[in-house]
Amino acid sequence: MEIEKPRINNRSVYEANKSTEQRSLTLLRTIGYFVFIFCLLDYLAILIPAYIFNPDWEFNTVGRLVEQIWSPLLAYFLVFFYIDKNEIRLKQARWLNFFSWVALALSILYFAMFPLILSDALKINNRLRAQNTVQIAKFDTGLERVKQLVTQATSSQQLLAISQATKLGAEDIIRSGRAFPQIKTEVTEKLVNDALKYRKFAAGENKTRMMEFYKNAIKYILGTFLGGVCMFMIWRLTRWSRMIYKQLREE
Repeated sequence: MEIEKPRINNRSVYEANKSTEQRSLTLLRTIGYFVFIFCLLDYLAILIPAYIFNPDWEFNTVGRLVEQIWSPLLAYFLVFFYIDKNEIRLKQARWLNFFSWVALALSILYFAMFPLILSDALKINNRLRAQNTVQIAKFDTGLERVKQLVTQATSSQQLLAISQATKLGAEDIIRSGRAFPQIKTEVTEKLVNDALKYRKFAAGENKTRMMEFYKNAIKYILGTFLGGVCMFMIWRLTRWSRMIYKQLREE
């Protein structure tokens, strides 16, 4: 193909010609093909190794696939960007046809992940709530045991040993030199106050953890559905490439 000579006006400004335009579009499509290759590498890295039937792995994997969807979208834009009078040869049409059907496969994949991520989200939610309940129950059991030990103590030495063994942190109170009944009362009050602070802190941590989980779950659930819809629309809108490939193949 003959390359047009560049046109430079009297202001030393280059005016892009048809050849420059064609080379620019070729560059865009070349980048698009490489983006597809990087997409494939990313998908393989996400899916390998696979831990099927593990809700945590499935949840995180689907989430990463949802967050990765921007790259194939960019690749489709670059590869399928053609303007008026662009030539499409049989080899190009073959690749366009292939990527068009890949869009349909990705659409099916994302739609299939919708019920999977929904099921995994429910399982993880139930497990997190159960873990929180067990954690609180263990804390209450330990608290009652320490309370009982403090109640049964008959000397400052026993209280000091209990404080050190349970990491209560009441050594300063015990060594204050006050009367034993008062020391015992203050140690009990400290135990109750520390328990209230821990409960408040644990409740805040659990709320933060659950809110983060719910945000991700909603994002991933909606993302799989929207990803499936988006890829299906790409397959529908690239029907022209499949028709061109069919025509060129029959000639």
